Amino acid sequence: MVVNTNNYVGRPVLACGCTATALHRDIQSQMIALPLQGDIRLRDTVEKVDWLGATIVQAEIMCRHGIVLSDHVVRTKASNLRQLYLLSSSICVAEVTGKIFVQVTKSREVLLALFKNLVPHRRLGGIHAYLDYIRPSYEELEHGSYRVVVITKTDQGYDLEMKQLGKRSSASLIPYYVLDAFASRLVNHLKSRYVTLSYQQNGIVKQLLTTFDPVKYCHYLNVSLEEGEQILARDWHDADTLGYLSFIDHLHPNRMVSVPIIHTVSITHPFIIS
Repeated sequence: MVVNTNNYVGRPVLACGCTATALHRDIQSQMIALPLQGDIRLRDTVEKVDWLGATIVQAEIMCRHGIVLSDHVVRTKASNLRQLYLLSSSICVAEVTGKIFVQVTKSREVLLALFKNLVPHRRLGGIHAYLDYIRPSYEELEHGSYRVVVITKTDQGYDLEMKQLGKRSSASLIPYYVLDAFASRLVNHLKSRYVTLSYQQNGIVKQLLTTFDPVKYCHYLNVSLEEGEQILARDWHDADTLGYLSFIDHLHPNRMVSVPIIHTVSITHPFIIS
């Protein structure tokens, strides 16, 4: 039963960009329970769930593709099987240069679900080449470097690009819905309070005093409340700002700080705005 509920093949794709499996449901539950105060580690939402059933499923799916894995390989390559599972069952966010984040997937189900919303020339060309490209291989499992499809949102729809995801980028994968849910919760949380936000950038932990109080945020940007909501709604979603959230730096009034959401370290010293 555990194995069946984690099998993503042929499962529907949810609006959040993952297939309807028990593992993704459990990660979403971890995300909902993540406190918005104290130490923050987004990857804990992925690492703290029970992965046994999902890794067995991934090994069995590879076996169907003619890649038979010994018990030894399943044990020693468990972390790579997890990465393959995430990529093969959802849209993930990968950090590709230390500063740039992209949406990637190896999921046949996700690509088929996106087809009707692709940019026109991708729809005309079909996606069979992409589906062939993302077939799993033993070499991927061995080296922890995967053939993926990069998904980029444009004004005309979603564009696709084949890419080899390196070992370092693969090690930092996180489902997009985790990043999206955390950012949405954080924005709503800070609409009524200031906090000290700590985050890591280029190996250095930095801090800022910030809020998303609508009046203060829009006054800072010199825009109307409606325009401010529209700007905030696009933040961290658009291709050029994917993975980043722009904060007011209260101690430096003429500065906005773009924070890599995945590298949030802690949220401390909250106080309610009166």
